[in-house]
Amino acid sequence: MKVVFFDKELSKSSTKIYENIEALIEDDILKEYEYFLTENSKCLKSTRYINENIEILRLLMKKRIVMFYQPIFSNKDGFVYAYEALMRIKHNENYLSPKVAFDIAKEIGIEYMLDAICREQAILQYKQKGLKLFININPNSSNSGFFKRGFTLNAVLQSNLKPENVVLEITESEKFEDVETLKEIIEYYKSVGFSIAFDDFGTGYNSLNILSQIEPDYIKFPIELVKGISRSKVKWQLVRGIMDMAIKNGIKTIAEGVENKEDLETILELGIDYSQGFLIGLPSESQELPKDGIKLLRSVILQKKLNSIKDRYSINKEDLESIKCIKGNPDIKYLIELLKKNDANWLYLEDFDILINENCVKRILNTLSENLFYYKSIDYFFEHIDCHYQNPTKIDIQDNILHAYNITIENNLEAIIVKSYQSILGVLTKAKILERLFDTFYKITLYTNPLTGLPGNVMIDKEIENAIEQKLNAYVVYIDISNFKPFNDAYGFLAGDMMIKKLAQTLQSFAFNYDAFVGHIGGDDFVVIFKNLKNKDEVINNLYKEASEAIKELYKEEDVKNGYFVSKDREGNVKKFPIAKITLAAANVLNYKSSQDIAKRLAELKKESKNLLKPVIEESSETLVSQTVV
Repeated sequence: MKVVFFDKELSKSSTKIYENIEALIEDDILKEYEYFLTENSKCLKSTRYINENIEILRLLMKKRIVMFYQPIFSNKDGFVYAYEALMRIKHNENYLSPKVAFDIAKEIGIEYMLDAICREQAILQYKQKGLKLFININPNSSNSGFFKRGFTLNAVLQSNLKPENVVLEITESEKFEDVETLKEIIEYYKSVGFSIAFDDFGTGYNSLNILSQIEPDYIKFPIELVKGISRSKVKWQLVRGIMDMAIKNGIKTIAEGVENKEDLETILELGIDYSQGFLIGLPSESQELPKDGIKLLRSVILQKKLNSIKDRYSINKEDLESIKCIKGNPDIKYLIELLKKNDANWLYLEDFDILINENCVKRILNTLSENLFYYKSIDYFFEHIDCHYQNPTKIDIQDNILHAYNITIENNLEAIIVKSYQSILGVLTKAKILERLFDTFYKITLYTNPLTGLPGNVMIDKEIENAIEQKLNAYVVYIDISNFKPFNDAYGFLAGDMMIKKLAQTLQSFAFNYDAFVGHIGGDDFVVIFKNLKNKDEVINNLYKEASEAIKELYKEEDVKNGYFVSKDREGNVKKFPIAKITLAAANVLNYKSSQDIAKRLAELKKESKNLLKPVIEESSETLVSQTVV
């Protein structure tokens, strides 16, 4: 490497050849000259800058870099999806931030060398081999001379990582020297199996052009957009617009800088795929799974699911009939002229707190009424025609149909005014309330089991058929309770219902950890559908154990030890009844062409499970599985 040195007045110079940067920073000539210029430099560099930061530069050259890893969470199930590698340099018992290190490296023209060191160390120090690894890179480094083609790929393969589990992040704040060259570099990385993430999207001047050129697999929303998104309409709309584009193009989205629960809730509402931030996971050298972060995120996800159930009963603006609010003390003439111009179903006289219904409106518009009351005051009209509501009941739009129904029944009302804060939105009639409830209950009874609220046979069949059609590596697990009838007969149907509900709750709680589908066929028969399980035997066996323990809780400890309980049968005879046990059979959808075929096979496997007193798991076709597991 050729380096030219200059004195302060640029009148004296000296040229030297170095094998590497390490030799340059250790040379005493740096103390004699004020400036230097390397082959790759575009301008003079200060030797003082090297002298002031000599210790840090030595650490860089010796690769004394510590990688911290920050978890990236899935907003679907709350578990860690990946880790992002973040470079730190330990200097005088403190850690330097990446910005400080790269600023120093850039000042002396070795930022590309530092990029190479960081890539290498991020891969070498990574321990969570089963999770994706996000690495920040500078694509301009590829043409800098510090890299040979295949450098990153070789480092990944030598560390027993798979390229498909590594995501290369390019930062929009980095100025790209040539977009066409950038496109070629990205195409190469994709061709060897790497995924690409566009970091800090929206912070640069050329976002859309670069996005269209590199077609990333992920977009990362920067902290500038994420922080305060729960309180900013503009930020919400910006992210929502980008989300629409990302969804249409199959691009996954990640929110960086999640620092409070309100922003996290908004991120979930927007449908962003992944979250990253101090609220749920700090950068750490240890790479331990952040249990508190997982717990927090899963609780927010669960609450979101519960809220979606409440949405079935939410009051929609489409449910409301139009209303015209009138202030003051109008005469009938004014109302008649107003009604002829407007198509409002209802009138509300604010000063009188009176709601006029449709029949009353029709009477006002009646020719005879016009003649009788045209020049009369509104008070006179109400004295003679009783078709209005004094002090009508008002509810908020945030209330629900069930609450509105209870109010109308308890107070014998035909209509309720619906408002939002101080604004009146419309009128919710009793007829519309009954229509909504009937429609909701009809759908619930059609698609869900009335006892447990779980999806019924229609949805179960649909879920299995979809898995078969998409050729997913999915396991259908059939679960029922052996010896359920003796328990139900001895303790009664209420106790039997309690056992079924207990099992349903256990299955739901377990399935939530794997984003699995749970359905209730009927009686004591259930189905759980797992997709792309890496350790199916362990997971399904754990499900069997938890389900077995759950139903045992309804018995006395002594009865569980004995394996039977003593009670009277329906005829009053004292007998010994066997303790209920779980029967479990599992089959892979890849082996079948229809839900009927898999149901038939599961019935056979269930008999084996009942005889063997343990779960029976059918093996899948290895060829088919290898084509579907990523």
